[in-house]
Amino acid sequence: MHAQCTIPNAGFENWVDDDGILVPVDWFGIGGERTTDAQSGTAAILLKNFEIQPGTSFPGTAICQMRCNTRPAYLTGYIKTRSNIADSVIVTAIFYKGASGSTPIGVCSGMNSVARNNYVQFHIPINFSNQLMPDSAIIQLFNISKRVSSGVKFDNLAFSATPLGVLLGQEVSINSKILTAKDLKIDIYPLPVKDKATIQISSARARMANIQLIDAQGKVTRTLANKVLSAGINELP
Repeated sequence: MHAQCTIPNAGFENWVDDDGILVPVDWFGIGGERTTDAQSGTAAILLKNFEIQPGTSFPGTAICQMRCNTRPAYLTGYIKTRSNIADSVIVTAIFYKGASGSTPIGVCSGMNSVARNNYVQFHIPINFSNQLMPDSAIIQLFNISKRVSSGVKFDNLAFSATPLGVLLGQEVSINSKILTAKDLKIDIYPLPVKDKATIQISSARARMANIQLIDAQGKVTRTLANKVLSAGINELP
């Protein structure tokens, strides 16, 4: 077996039409749009907060699950914001050995507020807790800005043996509490929202959730849930 850990569609060049919405091949999430403002090539992903009604949004998310049977040292990529206003991001990669839902053996996580009107290369160190070789990984990109108008562009993600570009935020150890959306699906209906909506969260396992509505000024207007959600389908009216 050849050693490999290549991120699928890492440059976000390939997109498909899914019921009238363009989505990046091999990625899923919410609030991601194709943009031609790329670091290289013809496309990148613009990760926006997902507006469910005027002035209220959910964090934009892009997730990729992949095979990986090497131990890379760094996750790298390029990042750019839509303006000089700082937008907050979280970028993580989690490495697993064994069946889905097993304990992670490696992780990297960078969290920072960025205000870049041109693409800047970043890197995040990866920490492994033992000598095991992973067989799968999941990469997660989050735009956690509270501004509805926020937008962060990502392009040309890669695993690297050396640090490239600037350090994105602070690394965390394998024993730290990490944000993960593996096997998590969020549906909001009807869209667009008029008077009310239902939020359906499908999770493969029980997890803690703090779900809030945030207005355009970044103020929390309502907390919908701050509790452990059970495995399966959870609905929030």
